Amino acid sequence: MKREIPKVKYRYETDTDTKGFKMTVLNSFHTVTDKFYKDILYQYHQIDFFAILIITAGEVNHLVDFKLAQLKKDDCLIITNDQVHAFDQKAKYSGYILIFSEEFLQKHFTAASISKIPFLYKHTKNQLIFNKPKANQTLLSNLKEVKDKNTSVKTHQIGALLTYYLLSIADNFVREEPYNKNQDYFYRFQNLLKQDYISTRNAKDYAQKLNISYKHLNDICKYMANKTAKALIDDFVILEAKKQLVMCSLSVKEVGFKLGFDESTNFRKYFAKHTKTSPTEFLKKMQLVTHLPLSDKS
Repeated sequence: MKREIPKVKYRYETDTDTKGFKMTVLNSFHTVTDKFYKDILYQYHQIDFFAILIITAGEVNHLVDFKLAQLKKDDCLIITNDQVHAFDQKAKYSGYILIFSEEFLQKHFTAASISKIPFLYKHTKNQLIFNKPKANQTLLSNLKEVKDKNTSVKTHQIGALLTYYLLSIADNFVREEPYNKNQDYFYRFQNLLKQDYISTRNAKDYAQKLNISYKHLNDICKYMANKTAKALIDDFVILEAKKQLVMCSLSVKEVGFKLGFDESTNFRKYFAKHTKTSPTEFLKKMQLVTHLPLSDKS
């Protein structure tokens, strides 16, 4: 039976006064009345907005792009739009989730600020976990105060608070861009990768499509994401493989063919090389973590 990963879109009817931003107590999810959200919270789902999880008590394991994020008190986890994640139904913890739409970001963050917060658009594949007790407390306190006000500038104030918070986090690893062309090439490379990863996993092919040298593309990727172009390609393909393995009833062999591998053996070797586990073992691990039934995909 096919089991697709639900795609959750931002719902504006739930935030009529803040227009693109919502602040929710994390443990209120246990009493969610919206059946759609209630059914998908504890299984993998893909979001089209941005989310900040802030833990105020307890500990919880949170799954993001099939990797386990271990969170404790005063930790925050940033999830970007299009990432896949799942909540832990059994953990005992409390905190807040702040979500905001792409439209809110573009309207209330300046272009200069966005360029200094590269993780919003996944320039890095590292999980974004930060322990910021004072910053978290200040942000939550200010947001609560602003949300209770009836003012025409409420959304602008919220945008300013989020901008300051995210810039303070980004300050530790953001580097100045010598020129915007690097960033432009990197975005174009990412877009090409989404289109062509099935037909080629060769970094030289992408460099050719961008009309730049292989070395230039590699230098750009190392600068922007601390990884080679080939490493970024492999990261992307493996993530797509994991999505396909989890989301549908295709066999491992069929998933390999769908991703452009001519032989099932080649796909298994590729997957094992980059994850240190087999596709079948990966599925078993996901079953243990998510408690979802899995069909035979040998």
